[in-house]
Amino acid sequence: MLFRAAALAAGCAAASCGSDATTAAPATATVTAAGGASGAAPPTTAVPHSNHDPFHAGQLGMVGRWHLEVAREGAAALRLWVTDEVRAPVKTARASGTVELSLDDKPLGTLTLAPAADGESFGAAAAVPLAGTVLASFSLRVDGEAVAMDFSLPPPGAAPVPAAPGADHVHAAPHGGLVHTAGDYHLELLASATGVTVWVLDEHLAAVPAAGKSGHVDVLPRAGDKLGAALAPDAAGAALGAALPLGAASAAGYVAVVTVTWEGTALPPTRFEIAATAAPAPAP
Repeated sequence: MLFRAAALAAGCAAASCGSDATTAAPATATVTAAGGASGAAPPTTAVPHSNHDPFHAGQLGMVGRWHLEVAREGAAALRLWVTDEVRAPVKTARASGTVELSLDDKPLGTLTLAPAADGESFGAAAAVPLAGTVLASFSLRVDGEAVAMDFSLPPPGAAPVPAAPGADHVHAAPHGGLVHTAGDYHLELLASATGVTVWVLDEHLAAVPAAGKSGHVDVLPRAGDKLGAALAPDAAGAALGAALPLGAASAAGYVAVVTVTWEGTALPPTRFEIAATAAPAPAP
């Protein structure tokens, strides 16, 4: 599933994400995550925030403290469930919104989400069968908070896109990078041609000061030799950074593996898949 999370809250969605979450700064991110198919039964009481199984065999994402799960329903409809930071269902009386649909890049219009009889989900029915790839752009108000998320749903029966390790749910990035889970924390990596910047984020996706922290980044290019460097706090003490010549590696794409240590504890090595940069247009 490819989707963009944009809200008055930073977002996330994975298998171990800390204890709970709360509203953060506005953020937008485009990332890839797996479509779930576990169909696990929703809990009757609050569960730890580490539970990111889709409860309805749909695709799950997170924006700030809200989880959104969307699933196909029949040939022409979608259903949306909203849960909070501990995956407790959000009653439809607390939320409202719309979904803008397109099918294989052809706009279908905007539909108002209709509360279902169960009081815990919303439905939206298109006028035509949704047989191809569907882009569903949800715009919600949940407890008065603006939440927006775009899901790209593959055709019915298509295999889900595998997630990279640490990326089996989705996070909108407070600093415009990539965010993956690392134990009870998150790491956000922002790469450029001259190096990388890494933020340690807590369960609320708020930055943890970099003072007293250290780390290392290994870069495994798809073409070329392996690179590596120590991560050190920046002058402001807000993030860790390393200078690396990544221009050539960026052209083909690479994997960055980040390890951060402080107070004698190392977070699990976290793997980031960096896509190849677009090739320059040929000269006329």
